[in-house]
Amino acid sequence: QVALYNLIVLLPIRIKMHPARVQDYDHFVDGIEEMIDARIQTLIDEVSKATERNKIVYKTHNCEVVVDYTSPETKELKVYTPQTRRLLGLLTVYDDYVRSVEEIWHGDVLSGKQRREAISKYRGEIVRFVRLLMHLYRESDRRLKDNPHAAELSFLELLQSQVSEEVLPEALSDEDEGHARALVGDAEAPVATAS
Repeated sequence: QVALYNLIVLLPIRIKMHPARVQDYDHFVDGIEEMIDARIQTLIDEVSKATERNKIVYKTHNCEVVVDYTSPETKELKVYTPQTRRLLGLLTVYDDYVRSVEEIWHGDVLSGKQRREAISKYRGEIVRFVRLLMHLYRESDRRLKDNPHAAELSFLELLQSQVSEEVLPEALSDEDEGHARALVGDAEAPVATAS
């Protein structure tokens, strides 16, 4: 939430007020939003397709287990950007995916190892994306502070290269890593109940 808010709302304001204005400011701001939106949508599409494949496997193997949470938690969250809303949508899609994996695992279609790998695959991609957003926010903030009189700022190139290639820093702080993992949830798996 903080990284998205800073990248989408505050960074464009800071750049507009910066002494070395980015050429084609509107293109820059639109580029940030488009890159983030595109990556979120790609992840949503990939996870949704995997969920649909799991549902087909569920029906094909006549699985009868329905997975539900025994103690779901409800949290209230203020959403400050459309991108945060989309990211929350991605987490909802991921949650559906995890349930679909659990259902076919309980139907004896997947081994324990296959279940863990299936869940980890998309969890890892989402965590990497969240880590990338945090890195981009910190890097853009650092560049603004380190280079107050530059002739031109090249944040767009930085963002484009890193979002498209998902280039991550060697190490993030423990706090960043914790925030990224907490977003995806390392909580206990749902409990299966016969329907």
